[in-house]
Amino acid sequence: MKLIMTLISLGISMMISLASSHADLYQVAIESSGFNPADISISVDDSVQWTNYDSVQRNSTSDGGYWDSGPLDPGAFYIFTFNLDIGDYPYHCTFLTEQTGIIRVVVRQGVEPHSLGRIKALMNH
Repeated sequence: MKLIMTLISLGISMMISLASSHADLYQVAIESSGFNPADISISVDDSVQWTNYDSVQRNSTSDGGYWDSGPLDPGAFYIFTFNLDIGDYPYHCTFLTEQTGIIRVVVRQGVEPHSLGRIKALMNH
């Protein structure tokens, strides 16, 4: 039984390591016309970099309070890592509130979202 529990624990550690070892960086341009792209899908633990390509200050502020870049001068950037739950995260520019975007955090392709739950269930028996 101890060997089984050790193997299950090792499997969980490997799954967590594999799932979190591949994080990507996505680019969003802040332009005078808005965010480009304004709607992107990423995975948990991926990061988004907003770069201000406008000639005046802009920012990226989460509608839900998850991040706030503060004022970004022209050419400046801000990076936020989405170690958040799967879901949609709308945001806006507080300088031009009609400029909006959304980050969709989804399950990383190739990762079975329920595997960890099944392994935890086995450990409890």
